[in-house]
Amino acid sequence: MSGFNVGLLCLAVNDARASGFLVRIDGYWTIDVRAHCDWPGVVEHVRGENISRPPEERQALELIALSEPVALEVVERHFGQKALEHLLAQHEIRLLPGRPLLLRTSSWLRGEGTRLSVPRSRSMALRLGVEEPVLTAETAPTMLRWITWTLDCGLTLSDELLLAAAPAADRPSTAELALRAASAVSGAGHLDEAKLVRARALIAEGHLREAAPELRQLATVGGPPEVKADAAHRLLALGLLGVAPLDAAPLGAAPLDAAPLGAPDASDPAGLIVESVREAERLLLSGAAPEAVTSTSAAMDAITSDPTLDMFLPGVLLRHVVGLRYNLAWDLVDPLLLPPADYTMPVHLSACLDVARGYVHISQGLPRAAGAALEPVLAELHDAGLPPVSALAAALLAYSEALCGNSRQAMVRARQSMVAQESAAGSSQRQHDLLRDLSAVFVAAAQDLAAGTSGHLMNLAEEFHSQGSTLMEAEAFSLLILNAASSGVHDSGSQRRLGELAAAVHGPGGAAMVTFAAALVDNDPKMLESAGRSLSADRQFAHAALCYSRAAEGYAARTRTAASRRASVLLERLRGAFDSGIVPPLGWVPGRAGG
Repeated sequence: MSGFNVGLLCLAVNDARASGFLVRIDGYWTIDVRAHCDWPGVVEHVRGENISRPPEERQALELIALSEPVALEVVERHFGQKALEHLLAQHEIRLLPGRPLLLRTSSWLRGEGTRLSVPRSRSMALRLGVEEPVLTAETAPTMLRWITWTLDCGLTLSDELLLAAAPAADRPSTAELALRAASAVSGAGHLDEAKLVRARALIAEGHLREAAPELRQLATVGGPPEVKADAAHRLLALGLLGVAPLDAAPLGAAPLDAAPLGAPDASDPAGLIVESVREAERLLLSGAAPEAVTSTSAAMDAITSDPTLDMFLPGVLLRHVVGLRYNLAWDLVDPLLLPPADYTMPVHLSACLDVARGYVHISQGLPRAAGAALEPVLAELHDAGLPPVSALAAALLAYSEALCGNSRQAMVRARQSMVAQESAAGSSQRQHDLLRDLSAVFVAAAQDLAAGTSGHLMNLAEEFHSQGSTLMEAEAFSLLILNAASSGVHDSGSQRRLGELAAAVHGPGGAAMVTFAAALVDNDPKMLESAGRSLSADRQFAHAALCYSRAAEGYAARTRTAASRRASVLLERLRGAFDSGIVPPLGWVPGRAGG
């Protein structure tokens, strides 16, 4: 961003803090997507540096900053080879690979400082003094700086060229420029397309709540069919994240005269994705985990095969990861979460990736690793308009805090989750709601663990039983047993009930729970140690640790000192993994050579 210039970066941080663009939330610095920063300190510093340059260098740098990327040939022709070579040698600009040779500023911050420091009169003179590049519908998305510079100079471009920049609206780094281009559209026949670009840019920049009503209006009020279809698809994608009620009519709009958005056309690829996700939730909650993953895999395949369906990735991916967890398909989970969440991703996608990582760590019994993944993203989510995702993140973090002995902070996070869930209730009245139920079970587990009780999980298990949610009832009993064990209580009734429920859960996840429950009920140290090894291989480390602990106690009671020591060593190695905050690599088990 700053070109590794620490002084410039400090000025940028000061500007961002003063404008409210950079804010501190829950101990983490994050960006307020609704704030704006004009970078006054950066502009003054860059202006001072640029004034001291020879005129040819200064003007060449200003041209590159205002129009980047720009052809090397153009800059060299107008300002000379010497000026260009000096700027390259000073790393003020850089060459882009490919042909023709194009130039960019080396640092976004320096480029922005230069752009904001150029007086309007000089900017206009530069713009009129250089030849027009070849601007077409194909090149428009990569020439946004030139487009916005042209508009800033009071010149005009055709609506078709302005709208051709629409693909750039989906990337946070270029959404603002695409929005500025769309704002200049003037033809009555293109206004709906411009509004759609605006909604896409709002989504990319994290303004999800503002985008939803605009999409609903475009999807339900008369307009070009392709705009209505695109808006409806994007609204469905946001609906999977709880941004807006899927079945409600838009604010101020007449009721739909066709099927509601919540009942998508099954022949439409977007509709098939939504239906696949809903069916997957129903299947998973009933205990049919492999069948649920088949459904979410179909949705993921549809997204992969059609780039126009990328908007559905965050909502589908989060549920797909949950399904893979209950199939213990960790080798499939890791590649999905491998890409780092960074500024090139829309906020809602990076947030869902981080929450999915935290969920995976908690599910494997790694609370410190989960906390490290969830704390920053929860700060990012505070105003993102994603209540179900925020509720799940806070619930997972509450349980992580409780497991780490931070009871007070666990209760703070539990309340945060419940508040988010209340705001999400209006957007989800469905009986089968995976994210809502997961949030509830981890909040209850955190509350019970912090208070040393079992009432919250027991009450929730009864509620899940009445709903026929076999998987969530089993999850509640699994957490209940782990919580009770941390207090030194062995609840044989809960163990037997978990065994009954786990037998009804299809796939490897259910089989692991059966192994866990059966070993606890039998209470034979050899069986417990064997279960510990099996559960470790399944990356169910918390469950494995309890089995090793009980095995060590059982061996000791039978004066089998060596066997007790062996189980205790395995237990300590697991606890070391818990406490380190480092996620063990796939295939790691305690006690294996090289582990």
